[in-house]
Amino acid sequence: MQGRLFLISSSSGAGKTSLAKSLVQKIGAKCNIERVVTYTTRPQGKSEVHGKDYHFLSDAQFEKGEQDGLFLEWSTSYEHVYASPASILEGLKQGKSYLLVMDHDGVANVSLMIPDAVTIWILVEDVQEIKRRLEGRGRDTAEQIALRVGLVQKENEMARSSAVYQYEVVNQNFGKACNELVDIVKNSIGCCT
Repeated sequence: MQGRLFLISSSSGAGKTSLAKSLVQKIGAKCNIERVVTYTTRPQGKSEVHGKDYHFLSDAQFEKGEQDGLFLEWSTSYEHVYASPASILEGLKQGKSYLLVMDHDGVANVSLMIPDAVTIWILVEDVQEIKRRLEGRGRDTAEQIALRVGLVQKENEMARSSAVYQYEVVNQNFGKACNELVDIVKNSIGCCT
């Protein structure tokens, strides 16, 4: 049986990665689903672990990976490259399901490559909440936070008007949003009842 691919996206600070990690903790083993660890050329944050949060690459390592066919897709966001591993294609064939956290362009591209992928937009409408979350990370400068916060409304409108997303999960309450995401995955895979 073919696995399912879940593409999760949002504006910065909406909680997509935290929700994906929580979902895997709740039902990962029961539903044979894991979060994909993606690649990035951005600097590693103080609390981030290489190979767990991201695979952190230099520009030269990224270029070599691209030449070697390591990536399914890649895009540039906030001046850094983010890429998804091509290895998930083999895992899907073997029945493994994945949560792939990515930006909107990545979702649009991968959903064309894998048409049965389930696409989910995570939404936080309160811009001040997004700002608080980004500041709490301690990873971005004030200028970077202002840029990201400034894009929230535009990104939410773009996601809502686009035909890319099948589901929208509002993350004002983390527990409720996580349960909604779990239900989407369970219903799509048909597992863990």
